Amino acid sequence: MRLKIAVIGLASMALFYCQPNEKLSSGKEIYKKYCVSCHGIDGKLLTNGALDLSLSRISLDERKKIITHGRVNMVGFENVLSSAQIDSVATFTQTLIIDQGE
Repeated sequence: MRLKIAVIGLASMALFYCQPNEKLSSGKEIYKKYCVSCHGIDGKLLTNGALDLSLSRISLDERKKIITHGRVNMVGFENVLSSAQIDSVATFTQTLIIDQGE
């Protein structure tokens, strides 16, 4: 029953958050609109199975692929964001990485 509720919740979030928006241009704006609910403002929220972006070491190209096509519970944004917007938000997510030496 809980799994069914979680799946319905994720589907509802996807419909709400995945509305095309060509007006957003900065990676930060796009991240705030589409990513904060699961990843949090600092990348550490971990909601709905989201990974901690502050610890991520994946390449920029891999980030673009995940944003475009999705991964595990994350929906893809290929029908929501333009290629330039995906590039912008992928680049922004790299600013969330913390230095492991801290």
